[in-house]
Amino acid sequence: MEKLILGFLVIVGNLVFSGALFALETNIEQIRKIAEKGHPVAQYKLGNSFFHGNGVAKNDTEALVWYRKAADQGYIIAQYNLGVIYQTGNGATKDYLKALDWYFKAAENGYAGAQNKLGIMYEKGEGVAQNYNEAKKWYSKAAENGYAGAQYNLALVHYNGRGVPRDYIKAYVWCSLAGNRGHSAGKNYLSLIESKMKPAEIKQAQKEATKFQQENN
Repeated sequence: MEKLILGFLVIVGNLVFSGALFALETNIEQIRKIAEKGHPVAQYKLGNSFFHGNGVAKNDTEALVWYRKAADQGYIIAQYNLGVIYQTGNGATKDYLKALDWYFKAAENGYAGAQNKLGIMYEKGEGVAQNYNEAKKWYSKAAENGYAGAQYNLALVHYNGRGVPRDYIKAYVWCSLAGNRGHSAGKNYLSLIESKMKPAEIKQAQKEATKFQQENN
């Protein structure tokens, strides 16, 4: 829990500083000057500009250079973005091992999106041997961190019994929590899970979901 809190505070601190910085530094050349001085937020922003073609011509090579500079300084969102780039092949040659490496860095700093991505890669066997236990571990970390996509994925793990005994109560709990966070598939899947459950089990699952929300809001 302490690691998650620390990771969250780092993210919040960086985002707050980022907002203050770029409210003033809106010109791409000014951002570049700050980035060249070694500031990770500016490096990430410059990488983002090149990746999306915002204010400059789209340039995947330059995007990777600046994302990498920010990521090497521990900027979590840049680490996550590099993971996505290498996992999908959008912006660089697909490389699951590099994707895993960057996701691990961001995930260990408490970034829920990266934790969920690791769960997906372990579940599918992308760059690693398929391992449902590892998938569940990373989905659980992200789900407990409030990430709706991971809550839904964890619900499916329990519903289908992937690496764990099938458990409709746990599936209901996580699907319900995902739906409450606006995950459309989570909302839609809940009725299917309910159809497999007894009234007493539904009542218990609802109680557990409420308890989780109360303890984590």
